[in-house]
Amino acid sequence: MRRPGSDHWDDISWDDCFNEIARWVKKTRDETFIEKDNQGRLANRMETVGWIGGCTDTNELNYLAGKFMRGMGACYYETQARV
Repeated sequence: MRRPGSDHWDDISWDDCFNEIARWVKKTRDETFIEKDNQGRLANRMETVGWIGGCTDTNELNYLAGKFMRGMGACYYETQARV
């Protein structure tokens, strides 16, 4: 991985990689989650993270990704599985 401001890449373990990704996703969600819209209605959405699935992804992967992204409140989700 390459840390912000670094001029080199560091090798990290898969566990550290997953933990790093999870930490950044949670931080982004916590900082940008929209609980209510401008009119005070319940929104429970996150507009800062999205998902794009490709035609080479399996339906199972896209199904699980959809469940995960919707569970996080992501609004922007698209796959080619529906085409």
